[in-house]
Amino acid sequence: YEFDFGDGTTFSTPVSVALHSYTADGTYQAKVRAVTPDGAVGNWSDAVSVEVKPTWSVFPVGSVGTIG
Repeated sequence: YEFDFGDGTTFSTPVSVALHSYTADGTYQAKVRAVTPDGAVGNWSDAVSVEVKPTWSVFPVGSVGTIG
């Protein structure tokens, strides 16, 4: 399987599953190409709409040590 995620990232794997994280909002044309051992070829593509959610980091507030 050859995956093209539409954002410049491609991935080849012998299994039909791939995970990908997009870094920017947008609509991407995702494509998959599969070739069987006997040479048959299948292609699939579809538009994928992406809205990237912000990532939050939480740090505890309190007396951990002293500065200075």
